[in-house]
Amino acid sequence: MRALIVEDYESDAKLLTRELRRGGRDVEIQIVTTIAATRTALAASTWDVIFTDWKLPGFGALEILGVVRELGIETPVIVVSGSVTDTHAVLAMRAGARDFVLKDQMSLIGPAVERELREVELRAARLRAAEPRRDPADAVDAERREAHVRHLEIMDALGRLSGAMAHDFNNILCVILSYSDTLLALLEPGELHDDVEQIHNAANRGAALTRQLLTFNRLQIVEPRELDLNDVVIGMASVLQPMIHSTIALVSHPEPALGQVRADQGSIEQAIQNLVANACEAMPAGGTLTLDTENVVVEPEGAAAHSPHAPLGVPAGRYVRLTVSDTGPGMDETTQARMFEPFFTTKPRGRGTGLGLATVYGIVQQGGGYLWVESAPGRGTAVQVYLPRIDAAVASRVVNGVPQTAPRVPHGGTVPRP
Repeated sequence: MRALIVEDYESDAKLLTRELRRGGRDVEIQIVTTIAATRTALAASTWDVIFTDWKLPGFGALEILGVVRELGIETPVIVVSGSVTDTHAVLAMRAGARDFVLKDQMSLIGPAVERELREVELRAARLRAAEPRRDPADAVDAERREAHVRHLEIMDALGRLSGAMAHDFNNILCVILSYSDTLLALLEPGELHDDVEQIHNAANRGAALTRQLLTFNRLQIVEPRELDLNDVVIGMASVLQPMIHSTIALVSHPEPALGQVRADQGSIEQAIQNLVANACEAMPAGGTLTLDTENVVVEPEGAAAHSPHAPLGVPAGRYVRLTVSDTGPGMDETTQARMFEPFFTTKPRGRGTGLGLATVYGIVQQGGGYLWVESAPGRGTAVQVYLPRIDAAVASRVVNGVPQTAPRVPHGGTVPRP
């Protein structure tokens, strides 16, 4: 392994070198102390991993990340610093850093490096799977594919950051909830009791946000089992109907012989609920909300014809696709690029946490699935969830040619309200 270390303190560089070589790992290391020397080293050679301090004389990690982007280098960058705040960490992640490690926690260097080397292999596999069929006219598509992969990398990095924060925050909330429970049991009804109850309620809201962050980072415990998404959607009718304004028409196109998927039912229900809530928010003056389920096949690379079901980043295979679409104002490219980031929201202050779609992202990723969004200003939004199909066509659910699942509503039909 070849590692480039950007560090001006010799003692810290030696400590990092020792950690990299711990356990007999064979590592070739070069240490640089200036931005010019960094640029020269990056241009002159290939590196497996780059380490940089957050702040150095005259420059810092953000400048290093800028040089990496400018040179088009895909090498993972890990920030190693004595004092990285949460704000600094988020800035670094968004600029392209893959991880950050505090200098008083150098034992985490080894696992971080191993993880990043595995991620490099996975990213290479993603790019190979997303490579276009050889055609000079595909240059624009190639750029879109690369941008899509970079976006996935940023989301993964933000996931690791949010997961670490969520665990620490959850520990604090557990203490607050425990002591507030004790106080509520001891205090008589009155003003002080009410105040403590407000503390307890606020901590519970914080715990709910923490659970969403853990879901985004795919750290929630789930119980996957075989599911029919048609059954899941139908079973959620009583939950979804109150969310849908009277001015919104609900349309459903269920695939009659829908394949099965393996997923956690509660998590899938939460994802559907979040998607429906967002779609309704996008249509305050009314419109059409559509829920579709369909068996789709993504063709492998090299197929004779382009598959109509081949969004970027979805490997070849058999899937069950759930689509939640609306006729709202749609989203521009900037909003689409950030829509699944935790805490990002276009809603007015106080009307959203920015975790709804991030939670959907985590749920789908944890279920081994993929997300694809089709949207443009003035053209509405369709969020497609691809979950691996685990069975053949469900012949047992078709008797004498009649589907035994809920009948498919003809295109344009509406689902009657209870």
